[in-house]
Amino acid sequence: MIGEKKNLNAPEIVNVATYNDGNLALWDDFSDIKLNRTIRTDFFAIVLCTQGKASVYIDGNPYVAEPGDMFVCTPDAILNDALISADFQCHCIGITADYIQRIVMMTNNNWNVRLFFEKHPFMSLTPDEVNEFCRYYNMLCRKAVQPSKYRREIIDGLITAFFYDMRSAMDRLIQTTPRPFTSGEHLFKNFIDLLISMYPKNRRVDYYADRLHVTPKYLAAVCKNVVRQTPSHIIDLYMVKDIEYLLTHTSRSIKEIAIELDFPTLSFFGKYVRQHLGVSPRAYREEARKQHPIGKEG
Repeated sequence: MIGEKKNLNAPEIVNVATYNDGNLALWDDFSDIKLNRTIRTDFFAIVLCTQGKASVYIDGNPYVAEPGDMFVCTPDAILNDALISADFQCHCIGITADYIQRIVMMTNNNWNVRLFFEKHPFMSLTPDEVNEFCRYYNMLCRKAVQPSKYRREIIDGLITAFFYDMRSAMDRLIQTTPRPFTSGEHLFKNFIDLLISMYPKNRRVDYYADRLHVTPKYLAAVCKNVVRQTPSHIIDLYMVKDIEYLLTHTSRSIKEIAIELDFPTLSFFGKYVRQHLGVSPRAYREEARKQHPIGKEG
């Protein structure tokens, strides 16, 4: 395997991060991060150069950043021969793929975020885009350390808004380098559209493959190629979103929720929730209600 794989829990990132919860990390200090070796990231690393210069090879291609330039390394990208000037300063946001998918949920063409950055790991931002990036970064750093029972929701909201605002830079680059979608990308988008439109969601891959007139094996190959995820994992992301909403924001009983989401038994529903949320449905609801008390449903 090429390169030492690094995730957000690596000691050199933990030691310099202003905020790090394992899914999202914010830092602007590279003093403890060893750059003179080949590494593979296990997360999205978004680095905006604000002063000085930096050079790095990403997947074998050389890039040099000056103030206003941004690197975006996708999970499994290979980085080597990185050099930074003595006066180098930056803002860095590290985000796991699961967190991006959970927050952005691949809607409105955000499903191809990874695909876009794999093809465009470097871009020069306009002065307005740089200012916008810095405003989000500084706000995230402030909110991350402020005590608030809604801190998680605030951070989620800021990250979501950040990605939508950064779409202006992405759209500008896409306009200068137009590329038609491949047949596989079209199929993946149709899969996501079908998944979003369904309620309750079917949890079987063969159901969606049949509706899309392809084999489950082919659908799996397309998903793996476009977003490096299995169809089952993507279905689970959307399924869990529905479960979280119903447990947090409705007064339906756990049994009623299991029936509504078409789980065969209450026991199977409980097992599914524990597998994906780490706790039982009741425990998740009790913890969520402390932060989101609800009244009667209308």
